[in-house]
Amino acid sequence: LAPRSGPRPVGAVDALRDEWYVQPFEPPEPGALPEPVQEPTRLPTDELVGLAPCTLVGFGLEALRPRLPAALELLQPAALAPVAAELASRSALRWDPGSLTRPLYLRGAGVTAPKS
Repeated sequence: LAPRSGPRPVGAVDALRDEWYVQPFEPPEPGALPEPVQEPTRLPTDELVGLAPCTLVGFGLEALRPRLPAALELLQPAALAPVAAELASRSALRWDPGSLTRPLYLRGAGVTAPKS
């Protein structure tokens, strides 16, 4: 996504169960990457209104349009597979294995083992 001016961007990922993982970012300067303001948090869909004004960025957001105020701009990115294929085809691509140094679990286990 190209950097743009306007309301702060907030990444949104469907957490299922009528909840979303959200992470606000500082609005980026032209040509710069946005910097996170805080760690991701999980919010019920009805609490997304408290993020306004902002631009929610993520997949599946258009289905929420009837439930959200106009102060929440929705931005759904294009499909990622063609972009990933293009990047993978470039010989100069270098993968940084350090970018996956720790898993990010935002919800506890849905099922726990029975106690013996």
